[in-house]
Amino acid sequence: MLVNPNTGRWVSGGIDQIGHWHTAGSGTAASLVGETNLIATDSFLLSYASATGKGASLLEDSRGIVAFDNLFNFSAHWSVIEGIGNYLFFYDLPSGHAAAIVRTFPDGTLKQTFSSATFSAWSNIIVTDNYVFFYNGTGGLIATGEIDSSGSFIQSASGQTSAGYTLATSLNDDVLLYNRNNGYWESGPILYTGNQLKDYYFPQTKVTANTLGLGYSAAVQSNDHLLLYDSATGNAAIGHFAQAGTFILDNKQVLTKFFTHLVRCGHYLILYGYGTGTFQVGYITTDGKFQVTQTLTSQTGWWNVVATKN
Repeated sequence: MLVNPNTGRWVSGGIDQIGHWHTAGSGTAASLVGETNLIATDSFLLSYASATGKGASLLEDSRGIVAFDNLFNFSAHWSVIEGIGNYLFFYDLPSGHAAAIVRTFPDGTLKQTFSSATFSAWSNIIVTDNYVFFYNGTGGLIATGEIDSSGSFIQSASGQTSAGYTLATSLNDDVLLYNRNNGYWESGPILYTGNQLKDYYFPQTKVTANTLGLGYSAAVQSNDHLLLYDSATGNAAIGHFAQAGTFILDNKQVLTKFFTHLVRCGHYLILYGYGTGTFQVGYITTDGKFQVTQTLTSQTGWWNVVATKN
C-alpha cells in the first residue's frame, strides 16, 4: 500500500508470480491526511499521525483490497513504531524515554498491554523475528527484549559493544551493526537459551575495516539475504548470515539512485523513490544478486510504502 499524507490519497495492490505490480484499489481518505507512519502487523495496517496522535486501522486482504476500519486516539509524537507479530511497539525519546505495547486484533481493534516511562535513550530500535533489539550509538549500550504472552515487555539482556554504528538491521534473529562513515561493522545472533530472561545478543564478528563499502543508510531482508543500500550513489551490498551469525558478503551492485523506500513483499522487493517517482520490483537470487523484474514511473509523493504479511 502507498499513501500520500498531504492529500490522503492511497493505492493498494500486489506483485504477481513473475514480479509485476498490479493495482487493486485506490482512493482518498481523510484519516490518512497528516500520516507519518504506516506499520504492518499480522492483524492489520496501522496509520498514525505523529503531530495529532490520530490513528486508523486498515484491513488489506490477500488480493490487496483495503477496508478502512477503526479510528484511534493515541498520544502524539511517538518517534518509533514497530510491528512484531500481532503487537505494536511504541517508543518516544523526546517525552522522557517512554514505551508502550499494543495488541492488534484481526477485526481492526486493539488493546494496550504495556507502558513505561523509564526506558533508556536508544538511537536504533529494530525488530527481529522474535525480539526487540536496542542500540545506543553514543555509548555502545545494547539491550535485548521480547513481548511475552500477556503483551508485556521483558528485557532479557543488556551489555556493551562498540559505539558509532549508524545502521542496525537484522535477518531472522541475526543482527548486523554498521558504521556508514568508516565501514566498520559487527554481526551476531540473538541466542535462545530456553530462559525467557537470558536470551542475548552475541557479537560473533567485529570488522574494523572497509570490507562492505561506505555510505549505506538503509537495509532490507529478502530470500535469506540482506541488502544494504546508499541512496545517494545507488551502491548496494548483498550478503547472508552463516549459521553462527557471521555476515558474509555475496555481491556488490550499483542500483538506481535515490530510492527512499525498500520494502519486502513476499518473494519480491519493492524499491521506490519519493522524489523521483521510480517504482521498481525485483528479487534477490540464491547467489545474492538483485534482479529487476519491472520498472515503473509512478507519481511522486508516496511518503509511506508498506507491504502486509500476506
